[in-house]
Amino acid sequence: IDHCAAVSTFTMRKAKSAIRDVCRLLEIDLETADKIAKLIPTVYYLDDDSEEDKLVDLSIEEALEHVEELRDYRNIYPELFEMAQKLEGLESSSSIHAAGTLITNAPVMESMPMIRQDKKELQATALELRACESVKGIKYDFLGLNTLDVIIYCQELSGDKFDMEFDKCNDENVWNLISSNKTTGLFQIGTDTYKKRMPRLAPKTISELAACLALVRGPCISSGSDEVYMQIQEGEREIELIHPYYDSVTKDTNGVMIFQEQLMSVCVNMGVSIERGFQIMKFSSKKKFDKLKEAENELRELTKNSMTEEQFKKVFTMIVDSGKYAFNSSHAVAYAMVGYTTAYYKCYYPKEFIASTLSYIYLNGGDVKKRRKKIEEVFNDARELGIKFLPPDITKSSWKFTIEGDAIRIGLCAITSFSEAAYNEIIEKCVPFESDRSLISQIHEKVQKTKCGKRALIPLLFSGALGENVSEIYNEFCTIRKEEVLKEIKVHNSLTIKVEATSYETEEALLEVAYTNHPANNFNKIGLDTVKLFKEVQMDALITRVKTHKAKNGTMAFMSFDTGDGLIEVTAFADTYKANKKLLKKGKIIKTTIKKTNKGIIFMGAEE
Repeated sequence: IDHCAAVSTFTMRKAKSAIRDVCRLLEIDLETADKIAKLIPTVYYLDDDSEEDKLVDLSIEEALEHVEELRDYRNIYPELFEMAQKLEGLESSSSIHAAGTLITNAPVMESMPMIRQDKKELQATALELRACESVKGIKYDFLGLNTLDVIIYCQELSGDKFDMEFDKCNDENVWNLISSNKTTGLFQIGTDTYKKRMPRLAPKTISELAACLALVRGPCISSGSDEVYMQIQEGEREIELIHPYYDSVTKDTNGVMIFQEQLMSVCVNMGVSIERGFQIMKFSSKKKFDKLKEAENELRELTKNSMTEEQFKKVFTMIVDSGKYAFNSSHAVAYAMVGYTTAYYKCYYPKEFIASTLSYIYLNGGDVKKRRKKIEEVFNDARELGIKFLPPDITKSSWKFTIEGDAIRIGLCAITSFSEAAYNEIIEKCVPFESDRSLISQIHEKVQKTKCGKRALIPLLFSGALGENVSEIYNEFCTIRKEEVLKEIKVHNSLTIKVEATSYETEEALLEVAYTNHPANNFNKIGLDTVKLFKEVQMDALITRVKTHKAKNGTMAFMSFDTGDGLIEVTAFADTYKANKKLLKKGKIIKTTIKKTNKGIIFMGAEE
């Protein structure tokens, strides 16, 4: 342990934070600070080790180019923008790197400064990665993925252990799923960014999928490299041949240099050692332009007899550009293996996969809004697959989601404010339940109140897990406790439930999604995927979103409909939106006529 330590990492101050920080320094009022900061646009960015799209601020410089109102504020507060641009990109706080572990030859305390997190026994260095390297430390990334837990639970539920290390990844059905837009829940490729691209990328091997994972990332997308790759993949564009030094290395990735190892190999082909190739790759990724200039002169001298100046400039430009986004190939291949494994289980064990995925979304916690969005996506995917859910039941449910017949039994982990400690206390003290007494009376009598008190039992009760007659059970609970029967009950600071609320409302409040009482559960499934283009079809729909947009010829709307085929995105043009405006309200159930086109689903009309 004396030779190991965790590594520090620093949070860099982004544009919005820099604006707000300087506003405080200059005593600019909060309302104005907020207005200016909100003018900074945000863009989606897929991080290397993230399973979801992230929102990132544009730089202040880029934002000023695109937002006229921001330039107006710069004229009013020039000092604010001058100072904010200096602060932007500087460290704002420090934390411990999630995966980085430093291993040193000498005891770490003898060679570098150390820190200890409050109330944690974690030994960590105060240095971040680059500083650790400067004192001859080696950092290893031991990256923990929630997806590995999902896979293990899938194996338990299905009884089928797909071995990602030794089993062949050559199943056509699995690759067809990966190469579709039905990738919800699949590792790395389940985000909207990937869903738009996977049918075009259409990988059929682990190597091709690894290339996709390296390619579909923020800097790559910004440079347009992903579009070039997809056009070549679709046969719409030819690979641009530059020089054998470059072409031989990039022939398997459509002439696009996307891996760090490719960059290094091109440099080796041009005459330097692989160690020097690694240095040049680092210079490019870290934007060390003075060092890159030295490398450019060195490579030009080495290739003066084998490349024309035009060829050299093209190749070196590729080296500099790809260095900004090139990805480690072994990392991409490992991710591709995990991604294929999740696709295997979703393809052949969809119920088990959905149950595992939902279990770990709930168990992992995190940001409430993001978690709810993930849950809704997986639930909609399940409904599209025709998978049904059974309600939580203390006598039948486990802590996680489980398989029961042809349906998924909701796990008690899904119930807001009901803890695993409370669940374990009930299972330990009350199972088997007595058949001649109510569940609530047995639980109240037998459990230790510090482990399973009223705060845990109220959400359990109202979720329906103690019986369908929720009002009667609640009245009995109040009688046992000699308490007044209330009309509203506060579950936690941001959630109050009404005793007389509908099953749909209560389920949505306590489980975040109305699994068993959702109106769309009873809508007919028409098989929208099989409907031919430009054919009009009618279907039941629950409107979940209506966003209007003023166009040249009037107001149009972008809407989300919950249907028997899952969640669909629909566009209403100005004339049809105007004719149906009164019906198109969030929460309304309609019978809608839609038309599939190659550019999306078009709203044609509706009736109640």
